[in-house]
Amino acid sequence: MNNVCMSGRLAVVPEIKITKSGKEVVNATIAINRNRKDANGARIADFFDFTVWGQTAEYLAKFADKGARIEISGALRQQKYTNVAGQIVYSVYIEVGSLEIIDYKENKAESKPASSDGPNYLTGAPVDIPDDGMPF
Repeated sequence: MNNVCMSGRLAVVPEIKITKSGKEVVNATIAINRNRKDANGARIADFFDFTVWGQTAEYLAKFADKGARIEISGALRQQKYTNVAGQIVYSVYIEVGSLEIIDYKENKAESKPASSDGPNYLTGAPVDIPDDGMPF
């Protein structure tokens, strides 16, 4: 089983990029505070890289900014490459399957998803189901 769930803050401004095959991707970092402080009394944080694809990447880039609280879930992935010095380097990142934005961009309130957008798992907009439409 390879499942990861994290809650933290975006450590970078999410920028959408397009791959050679035309897919949208955002590579970003989530900062997560530990439950303790260092010797100087400052909070200790861990930083984890993650990758988001497709519509979820568009959603993140459009509605979240650096410092926004987010929750992500996905799987750990490892990549191996040779750097310019000829050394083999391994890196681990999270490939996000789903995410939730807790703090939307403040300066773009008009672009925040509205409930009138209809049901959409990306926006978190509520679904209006009449009482007679419930199967129980």
